[in-house]
Amino acid sequence: MIVREGDFANEKVLALLQEHLAGMHANSPPGSVYALQPSGLQSQAVSFYAVWDRDELMAIGALKEIDIATGEIKSMRTAHAHLRRGAAAFLLDHLITIARVRGYKRLSLETGSGAALNLPWRSIAGMALKMAVNSATTSRARSTSFFISSYD
Repeated sequence: MIVREGDFANEKVLALLQEHLAGMHANSPPGSVYALQPSGLQSQAVSFYAVWDRDELMAIGALKEIDIATGEIKSMRTAHAHLRRGAAAFLLDHLITIARVRGYKRLSLETGSGAALNLPWRSIAGMALKMAVNSATTSRARSTSFFISSYD
């Protein structure tokens, strides 16, 4: 697996983004979707990434700078063919590393609620907590707090 900057001209990337947006709209109450459109992911405040295994797109995700000390994980989605192969954990680790390099003190993730989002939410929350604990035991000077919330 390798992480690369997301290429908005790549049809596979755009298709997974559209799948992400459609899934969020299908599984969230009206007016409660805060997923970024491709144009929003191209903002200067957002760094967008894709995980690849050779020519296979495995996952996408972004890191949005809220302010100098705060980042937010956005638009994480794993391609259906690559579920439970570690792509989300690989990407999340990459995003957390970037947040630490940037000096963020807080990293947030908001997600919807409901049956379709429970497993992904729990998986990401668990990965983030494990990574934070592992990092805290090895390097207290570079700690980043995680704020993970669910909304209705």
